[in-house]
Amino acid sequence: MSALRTHVPLWILLGLTALAHLPLMAVPPLTSDEALYWEWSRHLALGYYTHPPMVGWSIAALTAPFGDSQVVVRLTALAYHLGTVALVYAMLREVTREAGLPVLAGLLYALMPISLILGTMIVTDCPLIFFWTATAWLTKRAVVDGRPRYWYAAGVAAGGMLLSKFFAVLFFPALLAFLLLHPRHRGQLARPQPWLGAAIALLVFAPFLYWNATHEW
Repeated sequence: MSALRTHVPLWILLGLTALAHLPLMAVPPLTSDEALYWEWSRHLALGYYTHPPMVGWSIAALTAPFGDSQVVVRLTALAYHLGTVALVYAMLREVTREAGLPVLAGLLYALMPISLILGTMIVTDCPLIFFWTATAWLTKRAVVDGRPRYWYAAGVAAGGMLLSKFFAVLFFPALLAFLLLHPRHRGQLARPQPWLGAAIALLVFAPFLYWNATHEW
């Protein structure tokens, strides 16, 4: 209960964001991309010819218990959107003492035009942005906060990011460049935890690699 009371502004923000998105989810028909990913969720596989499988798996996770309706299909997008808002809020709470800034940051993210779209339309960018944000937050905890065990959780999140969209690979050279160029954090590369985290990410991504290996890449 104390945690609920501490984060009341976050729960209000998430509730209002969800209410604002629900009409946009219910009225417009599914786009061609959404219909394709919905079809993926009805024929689950380790991979598909145009994208990794996370979006199809995510839709299936909701349509299995709640039914095959347009709103349920798009609830996947809303769930990822709300999760990203919560992560933005959590990151700001860790870097500032200003009580209102975490809520403001979450609100600004929720109101960005691209965020409004991705909160109501299920495409591969929805899980990509969520897992990218989670990977960045967990990596920050490992590197900046000096809590090396978070490298392992970051590896799991990075695996989810890779299973979402191919653009996820750009995260890794950016992180490597940051570690190499920052004198304070360069020593991280001499520790086993970052490499074990990378191995975990590759292990999570391995089913898609296997699928490609058995489908002529």
